[in-house]
Amino acid sequence: MKRIYGLLYIVYLSFLTWYDGTGAPVSKTDLDAYIDALEIDANRRGKSNEATVG
Repeated sequence: MKRIYGLLYIVYLSFLTWYDGTGAPVSKTDLDAYIDALEIDANRRGKSNEATVG
């Protein structure tokens, strides 16, 4: 039973490490890359990137 709990603990810690990452905010370079990728996808689909949400 200790092995199962140990395995579950390792899986849980692995998930937390993957999900939380370093906890650092997104860098300006990464943010610009994400926005560029979204704009390229929107243009490819024929969507306007001028509209605002909300």
